[in-house]
Amino acid sequence: MCSAKPILRSRDRLPRVLLAASAGLVLLAACEATPITRRVKLSAAPVLPSGASSLVGNSLRATAAGLEPLKESMRYVVWAVGAEATNSLGSLDGGTSLSATVDPVRMAAVRELRVTEEDVGSGPPTSPSTALRLIGSMGGTLAYVPVSAASLAAAGGEARADDTMLMVTASLPTLEKGLEYRVWTRFPSSAGVDSHALSGDPWASEASALSPSGMVALGTLDGTGMLMADFPYLLATMQEVIVTVQSAGGQAGQVSPVRVLQGMLKLPAPGASAESAPHAH
Repeated sequence: MCSAKPILRSRDRLPRVLLAASAGLVLLAACEATPITRRVKLSAAPVLPSGASSLVGNSLRATAAGLEPLKESMRYVVWAVGAEATNSLGSLDGGTSLSATVDPVRMAAVRELRVTEEDVGSGPPTSPSTALRLIGSMGGTLAYVPVSAASLAAAGGEARADDTMLMVTASLPTLEKGLEYRVWTRFPSSAGVDSHALSGDPWASEASALSPSGMVALGTLDGTGMLMADFPYLLATMQEVIVTVQSAGGQAGQVSPVRVLQGMLKLPAPGASAESAPHAH
């Protein structure tokens, strides 16, 4: 039989997470029994940005959906790429749409449209950056460039958590410089996370971020597709794991809508032992 003992928090290392249930405060307990290990398969579940463009007379319209929100000084800029020149058509308003009046004769020579991330802090860009996000033909659809549904066909991974450690391994396409795969977790609705306690811990503020949507960033996959995170109080109630594509130009703490892997952790029933607790596969 397990003898419950209070877990002492270290303000130097661990995020101070407060869990609240309808009955009141729930105190986490450490047991002498073998920790329960929970595993979940991470499956490819691509949610990728897309867009489209149209040209009617001298009126051009470009739209996009699912792009990551950018920092204050960053914009998504639309470029018309021709045989002899590449010209800026302007920025996507709110990262979603652009309407512009253009010269139909000049636009007839355009081979494709491109959408890039640009730093406009020092003024409008004169040439596109290498941070290409969408590409497509004039009057057609715009496809997301960093990864595609086809490149993610063989993607997958696993999240393995016990009472003290989370390990995520994944097989994913290589990303260009400036992009990374970030691992996030979500908590069940019966639990709450005290964002002030989380952000008030110096170690936690460096290792994790609480997003406005209530998800917590556990870290970034390294070059081998692995992440190990030491978040015992989070793991006790962690329910969902997702892997997103995040840009260096994205807003800090925001969960990117560009998702590549997802899985649900099956939580052990209250009082379940290591031997009887169900595992998720």
